[in-house]
Parts: sequence; C-alpha cells; structure tokens
Amino acid sequence: MSVLLVNPSTYETPRRLEDRMHPLTVLFLSSYLLSNGIDATILDLSRSVDPGDELQRHLEAHRYALIGFTCETENRFLIQDLVRRTREAAPDALLVGGGNHMTHTAEETLQAIDELDVVVRYTGEKTLLWLTQRLLAGEPWASLEGLSYRD
Repeated sequence: MSVLLVNPSTYETPRRLEDRMHPLTVLFLSSYLLSNGIDATILDLSRSVDPGDELQRHLEAHRYALIGFTCETENRFLIQDLVRRTREAAPDALLVGGGNHMTHTAEETLQAIDELDVVVRYTGEKTLLWLTQRLLAGEPWASLEGLSYRD
C-alpha cells in the first residue's frame, strides 16, 4: 500500500488550462516521500468537471494506506465532500488534511469533517514522512509534532 495525495480544484468550476497552477504543494510532498522510499501518487483534480466522481473511480481501482488532501479556504467545502466520499470508498485508509486553511483551523476542521483523521499543520513534508513511515510500520504516530487529530 502507498500514499495518495489529492490536489482538488480551488474553484467551483474548472478554469481554462492556461489559468491553472501546477499542483506544487503535492508535487513537493510526493517528491519528498519518493526520495525517502515511499510510493506516492498524485491525483490532480484541479481541472476535473466532477472531482468527486473522478476520485471515487480512482479509489475503486487503487488501494492506499494514507490519502492526503491539500486545502485552501476557497475549496474547503469541496474538501469536505471529497473526504466524506473517500471514507466511503476507502474505509481503512488514514485520511489526512493539510494546507493553509487546515493549518490555521485544525480543530475546527476536525469538528466539521468527522471522516478526517489527521491534520498536518504548517510545512508538513517531514511530518507527513514520519507519519507515513510509522503508519506503514504499524507503529504509533500520535506523538509526532505538527499533527492535530481526534483522540
């Protein structure tokens, strides 16, 4: 099993290709995980007409130990929907959120999205690596700094 990093759209409707930004956050996180021996896949939904259905189709074909979502304030409601759909499709995966919005609203986010397990706060590449390593090794991860989670 491996890691899936989801880059959702920031907008309600897809924008022109030339207006789209590359998913630098998940590219950076993925490359950091890969350079440390962890298989990481990126699902870029930024141009998807129906990101929920595209995510669901992807999860029907693949299994992951950890699924992470990057979140900005503009797409927080889309993230809520995607996380809920992900929990239905991947009930055993650890669902992780991160990004600017979740960093500054970690407790509120965990209250609003029951299906979300963990929020990685601030610059999260090392925390995500350590979390993934411990998860894959079957070791406890709750003592890691930079995490908010439900007890």
